[in-house]
Amino acid sequence: MTDKEEIIRALSLWFKPGDVFEIRALGATSSGSRQEHTVSGYFDFEHIRDAAEAVCKLYGCRGVYATANPVRRDLLARAVNRIRPIGRNEPTTSDGDIARRKWLLIDCDADRPAGISSTDAEHEAALTKIREIRDGLSTLGWPQPLMTDSGNGAQLMYAIDLPADDSGLVQKCLESLAAVSNEHVHVDLTVFNPARIWRLPGTKNCKGDHAEGFRPHRMAHILEAPEEIITVTEEQLRALTEGVQEDIPAETAYMVEGESFDLDAWIAAHCPDVSPAQAYKDGRKWIFPVCPFHSEHTNRSAALFQNAAGAIGFRCLHNSCLGNDWRKLRVMLEPGCYDHKEEDPGVDLSGILGQSVVAEVREELPSPTLQDEVAPEVSEEELRETLIETLPFPESLYKIQGLVGDVMATTLEYSSTPNRPLALSGALALMSYLAARKVKTPTGLRSNIYLLALAGSGSG
Repeated sequence: MTDKEEIIRALSLWFKPGDVFEIRALGATSSGSRQEHTVSGYFDFEHIRDAAEAVCKLYGCRGVYATANPVRRDLLARAVNRIRPIGRNEPTTSDGDIARRKWLLIDCDADRPAGISSTDAEHEAALTKIREIRDGLSTLGWPQPLMTDSGNGAQLMYAIDLPADDSGLVQKCLESLAAVSNEHVHVDLTVFNPARIWRLPGTKNCKGDHAEGFRPHRMAHILEAPEEIITVTEEQLRALTEGVQEDIPAETAYMVEGESFDLDAWIAAHCPDVSPAQAYKDGRKWIFPVCPFHSEHTNRSAALFQNAAGAIGFRCLHNSCLGNDWRKLRVMLEPGCYDHKEEDPGVDLSGILGQSVVAEVREELPSPTLQDEVAPEVSEEELRETLIETLPFPESLYKIQGLVGDVMATTLEYSSTPNRPLALSGALALMSYLAARKVKTPTGLRSNIYLLALAGSGSG
């Protein structure tokens, strides 16, 4: 069941002449196939009525969405003013396809098990919370937003005008608003990315089965729309974020594994149902049909990533999966993978200096006798110079967890020529610099570590 006029009204409020947007229906079925699939298509502003009619012709689906921010006009060529079923590996709108952010999206949802509709009480609690947020922002001089009943919760849309790469400003606004979340209703912190799809008013929200009088399916619809939509200024947005920490985690946190780690083999062994690898930015990504952390997340919201430097990341777009990263995924699917083996001494700095190896070799040298007096004595310095040239770099030093590993991952991700030994050296130099602020010798010298990297030009 859909409301064509409400769909037209919503899209006409969201977009302006010349804009192009994507319509996407999840869990769709057709008269010819009851197997759930995804339907997608692109429309321009001048064909909004065609978009509404196309949605009304859908046989059934779990939810219908549209990109809240307009997409680049070139994407219209993927499906010109029509919708059609898409395969698992066919592209939909990505963050790189958004030129500018036109809306700040705020979504309040009642806390409940995933995959089911809200009760009437939970639904009303979300509506109450969204009105509280709207009224609070009004006291700060913010204009009136669009307010929508999403069917299970409530949403606000504030007009903004920011580049797609906003340096995290929208995300920080949501972090600031999260302070009003309580044990019953939360502000969704995952709706900050520019290509976010948004529940389309005039369509039903169908999570789980329809349970009449208990957890029913409800129609999403617009509750309030101001006569004039006024843009929130960037200054107002920044004022909202005052006091919010600057180090909000990036979309996907990457982690460096050892050189011997084979991600493709690991995926084949532990994630047999994941989609084939596909190009993503300068690396690769694999999409899970079902989130490995939450079986209710069945809309291909979870993905595994590997960047150009080989670092690995995991992310699920659902709010309940915040904090689930690659390390947690690997530990869950491969228990004990980071436990130290007996034969692995772990991170031992003496290995870097060659001290332990020199000591072992000296123990194996025969004790000097009178007959050996003619043999020249090998100094420890000469022995160390000889040994260091042939020592293999300890693989465990690439697996240091915490700040050193994070610095290495960031360095490798953004380096035009990734080099793991140099990334480790740089991380150690940074750590020593920070630690040296706490240590001062009697002569006033700082106890920094100084590292010299010798390599050919262009090697990193």
